[in-house]
Amino acid sequence: GTVLSSPSILPQTPANSACLEISDEECEALNLLFIQTQGISWTNNSGWFSAPKPCAWYGITCRTIDNTTHIERIDLSWNHLQGSIPMEIGKLSGLRLLDLSENQLEDSLPVSLGNLSQLQFLDLSNNQLGGKIPAEIGNLSQLKVLNLSENKLAGQLPDTLGNLTMLESLHLFENGFNGDLPLTLPA
Repeated sequence: GTVLSSPSILPQTPANSACLEISDEECEALNLLFIQTQGISWTNNSGWFSAPKPCAWYGITCRTIDNTTHIERIDLSWNHLQGSIPMEIGKLSGLRLLDLSENQLEDSLPVSLGNLSQLQFLDLSNNQLGGKIPAEIGNLSQLKVLNLSENKLAGQLPDTLGNLTMLESLHLFENGFNGDLPLTLPA
């Protein structure tokens, strides 16, 4: 028999893995999260790009509405993530919980976090994140918990924090902020 081979078939690596169940856009966001945070070295990366269904990967929870499946929760806390949070994280339109706390994440918070309109819980505490809190964080109108404590964030807190009218818990301690708290913060 003849063996057919094609030079265009590449080995399965995170850079070109396909995901089932979710959109290509959400798959790309998970790909880049894995690559930019050294996923190969995570404490637990079970299923990540070794199984085609992201909803079964460690730290991922999905939700299906009207036959459309979205990533609903990412909890990779205490999992030895190193590097930066990719801008593409903002493409996870159904995300309600993002917990990347207790890792070694660096660089600044991507402004695209402001695109996560369904987000209710954001915990990026105890990392090495720097720069300012982007004003776009004020777009997260559903946010109930925001924990950015124990990082290297600095500068003035954005007035847009006052847009977070659903906020029940705000933790910003152990950073390098200066100036006053925005007068617009909900009581």
